[in-house]
Amino acid sequence: VMFGPNLDLPAGLYEVTFRIRTRSRGKGSFGHLDVAEGCGGRVAVHYDLSGTQNGYTNIALTARLTGMGDVEFRCFKIGRGDIWVDRATWTAVSPKTSGEN
Repeated sequence: VMFGPNLDLPAGLYEVTFRIRTRSRGKGSFGHLDVAEGCGGRVAVHYDLSGTQNGYTNIALTARLTGMGDVEFRCFKIGRGDIWVDRATWTAVSPKTSGEN
């Protein structure tokens, strides 16, 4: 449903908020959100869309990035249900400092 925007963000902790609208068509998983870097090679955080989630919502995910670049905010549809993505925004929570893992 959505990939991008391939940002070159420095290492650190980020909050990524997805503004989505969903309509489930069953009880199982129908999609997921994630934040990945390195052209999708490393997924920093993952969130399943499942159950009876319906309507507009903001979903905030906290991701620790390593600084490898090509950061994507992604939405996948994998089952019975509908997903509309209005936007994804990000905010730096804290930069990675020397000595952190």
